[in-house]
Amino acid sequence: MPVKSEDQKASCTIKISRYVRDHIEQKADVIEPADRTLRRLFGLKLQKGEFPPKRGTPPRRTKLVPWTTIKITVPLRDHITSRAEWNESVDHTIRRLLKLDLDK
Repeated sequence: MPVKSEDQKASCTIKISRYVRDHIEQKADVIEPADRTLRRLFGLKLQKGEFPPKRGTPPRRTKLVPWTTIKITVPLRDHITSRAEWNESVDHTIRRLLKLDLDK
């Protein structure tokens, strides 16, 4: 597996709703990280390389929390924030760009 350059390492943590995260996971390939899935959905340049399979998922809680976090790269975060409207959250911007329901 090739070594990733600094701009391809997921280093920014963003807070998104579980609804958006479930949508991202649904659109992902088998072993594709969330950052690469968002890049593909936004039509951005994809990073090369193979990704190791995800480890076993931790046991699920009985009550799902409405908010969660994902790690993305700095260029993807910059793309999302550049497309945001004034005083708009990252979650709302991703929903608008992916044409998801804004009320959920």
